[in-house]
Amino acid sequence: MPGIRNNCELIHAYLGGFAGLFSAFLLMMGATAPAGTSDSVTLSLLTAGFTLLFVTTLFSVFYRQSFWSLLFSLALSSVILGFLLYYVALLFTTDLGQPFILFLIGVFLGIFLGRVVCRLCEGDPTVKNTPLIAVNPLDR
Repeated sequence: MPGIRNNCELIHAYLGGFAGLFSAFLLMMGATAPAGTSDSVTLSLLTAGFTLLFVTTLFSVFYRQSFWSLLFSLALSSVILGFLLYYVALLFTTDLGQPFILFLIGVFLGIFLGRVVCRLCEGDPTVKNTPLIAVNPLDR
């Protein structure tokens, strides 16, 4: 069944989308480095760190989830998406459509990574696979 099915895929879609946007904005500003250099690793980790903090803050403030548990559980996924999207961004030329294209690529990569992570957690009895977030902050 296509589409986002649970919270894990939703959060990873946010991670991928913002990592794609941030990578595109770095390249549009001219902050590029050849692939495989220490500067490209630094920019990839900067992308991962920014998106991790942004998405964790977004979900902890608006959806009232625990900041630290989200931060630690999404750290590895954020680094993977940061590296993937920075190196994918190096394949594109700098133009006005680049942020939107990389946002879409990031969302699809994030959903894919979220599904892989959810498949790995299916056998774990401590992880509850909940449906999409349907919490209205005004109800609490």
